[in-house]
Amino acid sequence: MATGAERYDVKARAGWSRTRADGSQYAVETDRGAYEAERWACAQLGGTGLRDDAVLTGDEGYDFVVTLGLVPVRVDVVWAGLHANGGARGLECHLIVNLDSPKLYRSEVLLLVAGQPGDDSWRLLGGIPTVRFLACAHLRDHGFGPKLSMPAADLWPVERLFRVRPAVQPTTTITYSDSEFDF
Repeated sequence: MATGAERYDVKARAGWSRTRADGSQYAVETDRGAYEAERWACAQLGGTGLRDDAVLTGDEGYDFVVTLGLVPVRVDVVWAGLHANGGARGLECHLIVNLDSPKLYRSEVLLLVAGQPGDDSWRLLGGIPTVRFLACAHLRDHGFGPKLSMPAADLWPVERLFRVRPAVQPTTTITYSDSEFDF
């Protein structure tokens, strides 16, 4: 199992530039925060398949899977980052996703997690089905070019995201009530 710092070191040894294509900077603190947010969210939701190895390729567009009844749901975690003063962000921040991110076509749910690496301040700000995010997010430039953005205050609580339960009919066909999805 790798730490966020080890993930960063693997990238640095491979010659990755500290500057991303959009002009933002890779940093040990960023990899560490994202890693801890993923691990915390997976544990809170009873997820499986968390990819915690130190790899150059990144994940496959999702971080872990939560199984609802018989249905596996791929979940991607976005860490809210920190304020300039080092404090954890809250509901004033945004869920921000790059336009070319694999999470837009490989995950079913996006979660926004806030917290500060190294302490127990982690909390789930909310989440949203990826298809709903694509329909409702706006292009916004937060300082490094336009990205899809949605205010954290507009995200759904985790209870709403994961309340869908399959209704097994006598024929064993799995059906869902349209009202449960809210799409």
